[in-house]
Amino acid sequence: MTNDPFFRHLWERCCRGGWNAARNPDPRDPPQARVFLKGDPVGGKVVAVCGSSQRGTPKSNWGSGVLEPGWGLRGDGHAGTGQPVSLLVKEWVDRLSLETGWEFPPGAFAENILVEGLKWEECQPGSFLRVGKALLKVLRIGKDPAASHSYNYRGYSLLVQFGIFADVVEGGTVQIGDEVLIFSIPKEGRKSSEGP
Repeated sequence: MTNDPFFRHLWERCCRGGWNAARNPDPRDPPQARVFLKGDPVGGKVVAVCGSSQRGTPKSNWGSGVLEPGWGLRGDGHAGTGQPVSLLVKEWVDRLSLETGWEFPPGAFAENILVEGLKWEECQPGSFLRVGKALLKVLRIGKDPAASHSYNYRGYSLLVQFGIFADVVEGGTVQIGDEVLIFSIPKEGRKSSEGP
């Protein structure tokens, strides 16, 4: 688990009773948590948990899985390689399907977790995602366009531009239908040393 007391406190509140419980005032809340909890949650839901024992191939929808810190999605070919877990917002897939007339099954773009309703623009590096029982920290959005990318599906590779890549901070199970919530420290709740 992250050593940041703010996120540890917030995470424990959500695990105990979900987002609504976390929103209820608590005198033990640190000041920055009170600021954060003023807003409404920004999130979505898991529609697929995808993996493959082989790297460089489409992943299939397993329906559920276990995310492990320092490892990734248990059983997936990228697990243990140092590669972060990848998430993709379903609305990007739907848009491409509409434009091309093709169907793209879950895992077609080698994503580990397909999420519906998540506000992609809110998933900035440094933010945290509660996905089922796991906690992820967003590392980056997309991949370096200058780097070579060998995998694509029908000539398309959505993860390069739209993929959300994250480390597993707190492990746990994730399955279809799980809620996904974004946590980030608002500017007014940050310490001066934490930057703008």
